[in-house]
Amino acid sequence: MSGFVLTIGPPDQAPPWLSKLRHRPVAGWVRQAVGEGADVWVQTGPARCTVLAEGPNLVFGDLQIYGSSRPQSMFRTAWDGPMPQARAMTRQAWGDYVHVGLPGRHRPLSIFRAPSGGLEAVTWACDGVRVVASSLPDWLAPALPPCLAINWSQVAGVLGNPTLHTAEVCLAGLQSLSPGGLWLGGDIHQIWTPAEFVEPRRARIDWAPELLATVDQVVKPWANARALLEISGGLDSAIVGAALVASEGEITCGLNYYGGDAQADERLFARAVAKRFGVALTETPKAPAPLDLAALAERSGDLRPALNGFDHIHDDHVAGLCRERDIGVILTGQGGDNVFFQTPTPLIAADHLAQTTLLELTDLARWQGMSVWRLVGDAVQARWTRPAPRPTPNLLTKRARELAAAAAPHPWICDLGTVGPAKRLQIESLANALIVHGASRRGEAARLRHPLLAQPLLELCLAIPAVDLAAGGLDRGLARRTFAHRLPQEVAERRTKGRLSAHYGQMIAQSLALLRPLLLEGRLVGEGLVRADRLEEQLCVEHLIWRGGYGALVNLIMTELWVRTWERRLQRH
Repeated sequence: MSGFVLTIGPPDQAPPWLSKLRHRPVAGWVRQAVGEGADVWVQTGPARCTVLAEGPNLVFGDLQIYGSSRPQSMFRTAWDGPMPQARAMTRQAWGDYVHVGLPGRHRPLSIFRAPSGGLEAVTWACDGVRVVASSLPDWLAPALPPCLAINWSQVAGVLGNPTLHTAEVCLAGLQSLSPGGLWLGGDIHQIWTPAEFVEPRRARIDWAPELLATVDQVVKPWANARALLEISGGLDSAIVGAALVASEGEITCGLNYYGGDAQADERLFARAVAKRFGVALTETPKAPAPLDLAALAERSGDLRPALNGFDHIHDDHVAGLCRERDIGVILTGQGGDNVFFQTPTPLIAADHLAQTTLLELTDLARWQGMSVWRLVGDAVQARWTRPAPRPTPNLLTKRARELAAAAAPHPWICDLGTVGPAKRLQIESLANALIVHGASRRGEAARLRHPLLAQPLLELCLAIPAVDLAAGGLDRGLARRTFAHRLPQEVAERRTKGRLSAHYGQMIAQSLALLRPLLLEGRLVGEGLVRADRLEEQLCVEHLIWRGGYGALVNLIMTELWVRTWERRLQRH
């Protein structure tokens, strides 16, 4: 989704930079006054962020109301203050939005970011003006706070724990709202957390009807748009496509990417899905090619490292298709592994061990290739022992590891209380999955939506016990059973999973001549966060073949480019 900027300041005595912005057009953006002293700039284009103004309420992005198609109806109820209002919004609405309550005589300014995390929100004050924004375009430079700087402690945090990429930004001087967070009076309160939806006791009910209805609910808003569906050949994207068809939506373009090895070529399954939905499938090869560091650097100037745009060739190709075919929305199956529970682990039995039948234990043990006794033993140990700390990459220096250990945990994870081991694992994976909402070229060419990460589905699948999600001792077993009647049999019963790790490994291997100077002589090494000796060991073809570690290298590459880009911006600032 394209960006927005909101300024709230004096209507008559505005600082010079705000007066200029109010009276001079900004290329690619449109301005509108939304209240006394309040101005909004919205980026133009196919993925333009919508703005809803209802009294003192501003909503940016896509707001969906439970049981209503009129968002304005939400604000006709009298509220008791920003916190009750934010909590009420999580119960009555969902979507990728940011809500701002404009200040009034007895009403403080408030900012609430939707739990789904699909739209960014940061805020700061400059010259007596409060700014709220989803991105930091170059024209906004005069409004940035004088104290803006790279937060090296947070940089160390994201290197040690990539999930933190979806928490605080690595820029000191800004306050960033995590999904479900409320800014009020300079403090951020976490209004919505995944843990509150985890049920402490296992409910013996048939979850399938509610799961089917909820998936349809989160896909239906896009039924009237010209949709590009990424048909990977896997279960999750097929479920999204089936829900769109069930909602009488149109799949304008079905798109499949395939690599050169067997794990990366899922065309047989993708063709079966496309045939079932009656859509022509565009098949595009993914040939490994060296990274274009200039293209990646162009994506690195916003609030966070552009992890969602790392595969820049794919990113540019999808964006081009959207423009060529007048696509309104891109739909993916991202997040399905997390909400439907794809991970094989003994932890599944740990949360509700006493309520798990012998047959269920046998199915889980068979799936994971171990005995029932071993499964139960591991489950009991996990239930009554403290989770092991997350290991940090061995290429980080002692200083970086200390900073990473001291970094604030992700707000979704910091207080899990009595949440069981399997649900704890699911929540951590969901927090990490939010990375797919990051900035990208395809997200500028059309609305990029991941329905399986929508709030209603998150809440439902958090409430469903992990052992029920893995029904029959199968990864995503409940989802397979629920949607089997809508899918080709070979997809619903498929046990293999496509992977592109080898493809990305080849991209990195072909780019070593570029990556070695970028990283070994880079700012992360210069700041004493990364050990050059260990990094040099990993930047060789042999290590990539035998040890892998591509994810850590991607994180390092994109964070390095982000740091360099922001140091240049700050020098100009």
